[in-house]
Amino acid sequence: MPLTQRWTLSGRQDSGSGRTTDSSEEEMESASEEESEEEEEEEEEEEEEEEGMVVVPETFTGEDSGMLSVGGSGAAREAEAAMVELAGTISSALTQYREQFDRWESLKPEPPLSAIRASLLIDQGLARFVYVLEPFRYAADRFADLAGRLHDFGSLLSRSNLDNPPKLWNSLCALEDQIGVVRDGFRSGMIEVEELHDWLDGVLTPALAEVKFQGGGMGEETKLLSRILDVHSYLCESLVTAGSVLGLYRTGLEHVQRLIGTLECSLQQTPPDDDHDHDHQFRAIIPHAASWAKTTAASLLSSVNALAVFSSISACLQFHSHGGLSSSRSDDLGQHPHGISY
Repeated sequence: MPLTQRWTLSGRQDSGSGRTTDSSEEEMESASEEESEEEEEEEEEEEEEEEGMVVVPETFTGEDSGMLSVGGSGAAREAEAAMVELAGTISSALTQYREQFDRWESLKPEPPLSAIRASLLIDQGLARFVYVLEPFRYAADRFADLAGRLHDFGSLLSRSNLDNPPKLWNSLCALEDQIGVVRDGFRSGMIEVEELHDWLDGVLTPALAEVKFQGGGMGEETKLLSRILDVHSYLCESLVTAGSVLGLYRTGLEHVQRLIGTLECSLQQTPPDDDHDHDHQFRAIIPHAASWAKTTAASLLSSVNALAVFSSISACLQFHSHGGLSSSRSDDLGQHPHGISY
């Protein structure tokens, strides 16, 4: 029974008429607010609990696997295209930092302390990008390995007559372990990307703004500083968008893990035995699982390409700053004081 109806009935009972007293109305509003707050708190607690667990349906259907599925292949391609565009934008913005700031410093015979601090923070920011994004190259390798395992598992199911159950279970358990490792590692990488954005917005943004505030210059100097701040603002926005794309991949991994658990649960509930109905149900799952595994593997390969492009920002920065091999040569150290090498 709805809350308002319960209080209306209570009011009628107390007053003996079709109207409630002012006191009853106040109590009704107060109780409604309290119960609404309690319901919101309970919903938040339930959401937090759900984030930490994988819900496993009882029957495998191969559906609801997110963007890493047959229906989600288009979304995977769109995410890949978005990541390619973002990687180019971020790389361009980062390389402009050093060029434009060096140019601005060359216009100042004696740069203020705020400019020196900002210059050091820019170098630190570029290094942070390198060290945060370079590991995504290994994440791409792990995604590729997972895609290969999923495809092999689908092939095993396609040609299997269930004559070798141990091999099927071993492959399924290995796949479940592998996806857990990939998901946990990817989640750590996403946390580092979020921390990188927080550092850019919370540390480098005020430093660049202070340079503009204290510079007090006119003409070319002001234009350069404004351009640097515009690039910085767009960079922060692009990093947030990239984090959203990474969030889609993380959600896809969680869906795949959930469906692996669903498949395992379904196979346990319908084992092949003398019961012909159970045997039919068990064998009916196999083609669905085989098709799902292969198509999900194909979508994972799209994620591999996107992650590889995202991690290439690191290589771009190292090359642009004359890091890498050149940074290890003593005769180049003075020539490339801003060199970065992973």
